[in-house]
Amino acid sequence: MSRLQAPSTEDLLLAPNLAVADAMLANQLARHREPTLAERIRSLPAWLEDLFGHSPFPPLASELQMLATWEKTLRDLDLPFDLHPPTLAPLALQGWRQVKGWRVERQRFELAEYGRDLRFGDWCRQFEQRLVDQGQISAEQLAEQLLSRPADRRYRRIQLAGFVDRPAPLWLALFAHLAEEVQFIDWQDKVGELKQFGCDTPEQELRSAAIWAKAVLAAHNPARVGIIAARGKADVGRLAHELVQLGVATNRRLPLSESGPIQGALALLQINGQQIGIGDARALVENPFWGDYAKELSLRTGWETRLCQLETRTLFRSDLAHCLAESKALVELVSGQQRAEAALAPSAWAELFNRQLHKLGWPGTQLPQEDHVLACESWLELLGDLASLNTSFAKLEWSQVYRWLKIAASQRTYLNTARSEGVWLLDRVEEAAEFNFLWLLGADDQDWPPPPKPHPLVPFSLQSAFDMPRHAAQRELELCQNLLASLNRRADQIICSFARSRENLSCKLTPLLGSLPQAQIAVPVATPTAGGPFEWIDCSSAPALAADQRQIRGGSRVLQLMTASPFDAFAELRLKANPLGQPSDGVSPKEFGKLLHDLLERSWLALQNNQQGLLALTDSERQRLAAELSRETLAHWRGAWRIGHNQRHLVADLLADTLLEWLQLESQRPPFEVHGTERDIPVQLGPITLQVRIDRIDRTDQGLLLIDYKSGTSGEVRDWLVSPPQQPQLPLYCIALNEPCAAIAIARLRLGQCKWVGLGATSLFSGIKGAADWGVVQANWRADLIGLAEGFAQGDTRVAEPRPGHFGSNPLARLQRFSEYEDMRQWLQTR
Repeated sequence: MSRLQAPSTEDLLLAPNLAVADAMLANQLARHREPTLAERIRSLPAWLEDLFGHSPFPPLASELQMLATWEKTLRDLDLPFDLHPPTLAPLALQGWRQVKGWRVERQRFELAEYGRDLRFGDWCRQFEQRLVDQGQISAEQLAEQLLSRPADRRYRRIQLAGFVDRPAPLWLALFAHLAEEVQFIDWQDKVGELKQFGCDTPEQELRSAAIWAKAVLAAHNPARVGIIAARGKADVGRLAHELVQLGVATNRRLPLSESGPIQGALALLQINGQQIGIGDARALVENPFWGDYAKELSLRTGWETRLCQLETRTLFRSDLAHCLAESKALVELVSGQQRAEAALAPSAWAELFNRQLHKLGWPGTQLPQEDHVLACESWLELLGDLASLNTSFAKLEWSQVYRWLKIAASQRTYLNTARSEGVWLLDRVEEAAEFNFLWLLGADDQDWPPPPKPHPLVPFSLQSAFDMPRHAAQRELELCQNLLASLNRRADQIICSFARSRENLSCKLTPLLGSLPQAQIAVPVATPTAGGPFEWIDCSSAPALAADQRQIRGGSRVLQLMTASPFDAFAELRLKANPLGQPSDGVSPKEFGKLLHDLLERSWLALQNNQQGLLALTDSERQRLAAELSRETLAHWRGAWRIGHNQRHLVADLLADTLLEWLQLESQRPPFEVHGTERDIPVQLGPITLQVRIDRIDRTDQGLLLIDYKSGTSGEVRDWLVSPPQQPQLPLYCIALNEPCAAIAIARLRLGQCKWVGLGATSLFSGIKGAADWGVVQANWRADLIGLAEGFAQGDTRVAEPRPGHFGSNPLARLQRFSEYEDMRQWLQTR
C-alpha cells in the first residue's frame, strides 16, 4: 500500500468523511502550501455532491428530500399489516442504498424475495418512480447512468485514504470509470504507542479520560487531543459535561438541533400551533435567544409564574398571549394578526418562520459563545432544506412542517469551534485524524467486535451473497480489526480503556488489540460529602420586619410555615421563594377544592342558610338541586375551557355526588343556622396584622361553630393539641373572632370519606370531640400563635427538622439543606 503524497493536478485524493479530509488537507497545506490542493483533497460525500450537482440529469435529491419521498411512498403502500412511516422511512432509505450500492440486479432481488410477505423490492420500485414523478434523481441512480456510458477519464488517478472498510461496489466502479487508476493508500506515517487502561465502572472511565485530557493539554499545549466515545453520542455528552466541570473547552461536530440558538428558534416557532405544552411554554420564556433577555429577566420570571399558575399541561395561544402580555411582538404574532393558514407550501412556511423570528428579535442581543455564532450562520441553509420539500409536498400543516424542520436540524451538522488544537470529542474511530494524543473509550470484549446486525428489510441471502455491511459476525470482526489496526496511525500516543463492570456484564480488554502495556493514570475516587470543606454560616436570624412590613398577606399561611420551620416562612413570605404551580390533567386538586368551596356557598344560599331548608327537601329534590348547582358552579369556573365536554360532565357528577353525601351528614346534625360564609376578618396577632377568611360560621344551641372546608385528608384533632398547633388555621380563627366560639371543625369533603373532624367545649355531634378545659386550650393557642408571630416579625429563620407528613413534599427542602446538616456537623466535630 502506497504512502500519502500531495496529489498532482490530475489526481484526486478522497477521504471517507469531512474530518479526515480536513486533516489531510491541513497536513498537505503545511507541507506544500498549494492553494489548489483544496480542489484535489475531498471527502467522498462532498465530492459526489459536486460531481452530480452540475450534471445534465434532473436535480439531485437531498437527504431530507429522499427521506420525505420514502415516507410518502410508505404511506401509499397497501399492506396487510400496520406500519409507522416516520419510523420506517430512515430504515427503508438505508436498505435501498445497500441494494443500490452493492449493485443487486432487479431479477436477483425478485428471486430472493420469492414467497416473502414483505416485498421490499416493490417498495423500492415505487420509491424510484416517485422520484421520477417529482423530477428528481438520487446519487446512486446518477452513478448508474454514468456507468452505462463510455468511460470518462477525468483523473489520472483516484487515491482512497483513511477507508477502514471498502466503499460500496457502485462507488468503486464509478472511480474506475472516471480514473485510469484507483489506489488505496496509507494516509499517515505515524506509528503510535498503544496502551491499555482499566476502570471499575463506566463513570470512572469517563472521568479518567477527562482528567487525562486536561493533564495532557497542560503539559503539551498546543496539542490535538482526541477522545473517541464509540458507544454513542450519550457518552460524548457526558464526557463534555465532565470536561466543562474541569474547565476544559471541547471541540466537536454537533447536529444543529443541539445548538442553543437553533433550539431557541424551534421553541419560538411553536407559537404557530393551536396549543403548546406547559414545558414548551416555559422553555420559550426561559429561552435567551429572543428579545433582550438581560433586561427582561425579572419580567420573564413573572411570565413563567403566570404560566404555572394556570396549572394545566396544555395552553392555547390566547393563554400564551395573556401570560406574556408585556411582549408586544409575541402577543401580535399569537393573537392571530399574522397567523398562518391551516396548510402552506414548505417554502412559504420557511419564509413565514424567518419573518416571525426577525420580529421576535432572534437570536437575541447576546451570542457569547463561538458555537452559537457558527450555528446561527446555518439557519438560512436549514430553511433552504425545508423549502426544498416543495418537490415532495404541495402543502403541509403546522405539525407536519415543524416535524420536518426538526428532522432537517438533526441532519445538518456544524463544528462548534474554528480551533484546530484542544480536546476533540468523537463518536467514531473513522473520524480521528492527525491527533497527538488519542483515547478510545469502551475498548472491551463486549463491543469489539459487536454482534452482527443484518438489515431487516433486505433478504439475508442477498446480504450474504454480496457481503453487505453488518450482516455476519465475520464481517463485523474484519471491520473491527481494520479499525483497531488503524488506531496506531491516527495519533502519537493512544490509550484504549474499558470498564470491568458495565450493565451487569463483566468486561475485559478486547482480544483484538492483543497484549498492551498498562497506562499509568490515576483513577478518580468519589469524595464523600462529609469530606468538606464546609464553612459554617449562622443563618438563624434575619433583619426584623420594619413597621410598614407588618401587614402580612396570606392569612394563616405565615403561622403554618412558622410551625413547620421558621426558615420556610422567611423564604416564602419575605424572599418570595414561592414554588411554581404544578400542571395536572383536567381539574387539579387545588382547583377542585375551590369548586367545592363555591358549590357549598351556593348551596347554603339556595337553602336560605338554614338547616330547615335542607330538611324540607325530598331525596329527588336534593338530587336535582345538587345537579343544578354543580353545573352552575362549573359554568362560572375560569378553568372550564381546559377540560372537554365529557370531562366537564364527569366533574359535575363528582361535585354533585360529593355534595349529596355531605348534605346527608348535615341533615343528621342537631339544629343550626349558617351564620356566615367566606367571612373576612382582620386579626392583630402580636406585632403583625393578618387578614383571614373563615369558610363558614354556624350558629348552634351551644354557640358558634367555625368550619374549614378540606377536599383532602389532612387534619386531625391531635394536630391542634400540640404546642404550637401543627394546623394553626382554625385555632387562629377561634381566637380572632370577637364572639365566644363553641367549637372548631374541619369539613372533610371527599366522596366516600366525608366526615367531621372537630374539637370544642363539648361534643356537639358525632365527629366533634370535647376538650377537658376549652378555655385553657384557647389560651394556649393564643400564646403559641402570638409567639410564632413575634418570631416572624423579629426575623427568626431557623431551619427546623420537618415533622413526618406535616407538609408532604416540601418544595423548599433544597433551600433548607437540612439533609446535609448531619454531614456538616460530623465534619465540624473533626476540626
